[in-house]
Amino acid sequence: QRIMEQTEEPVTAKLFVDEVSSLVNEEHIQQILSIQSQISEDLVQSIETLDTFNTFSKETFDNLSKDYESHTKMMKDMKKDLEYIYKKIRKMKQSLKQYNPEAYQQVDR
Repeated sequence: QRIMEQTEEPVTAKLFVDEVSSLVNEEHIQQILSIQSQISEDLVQSIETLDTFNTFSKETFDNLSKDYESHTKMMKDMKKDLEYIYKKIRKMKQSLKQYNPEAYQQVDR
């Protein structure tokens, strides 16, 4: 009896597999595999494109950051220079007003 069960199990399993296989359309399976393959290729290409873009963006950001820092420093230096110049002009005006009020009125117009 045990020998009979062992020989029936592979036959029963094969029948089950055959039945399931007959339910599946081979053409649909091939279409699904083809679509999956295309999606995989598209995904790989998208990842490569994003990696390239990220590398470019990082390099561009690094370069622009350096430029931004140098421009910011230059603007701060220019502001200090202008503040110094306006301070000197105010002192000159005060001196002119104190020592020669008539000339100051002509300049202050």
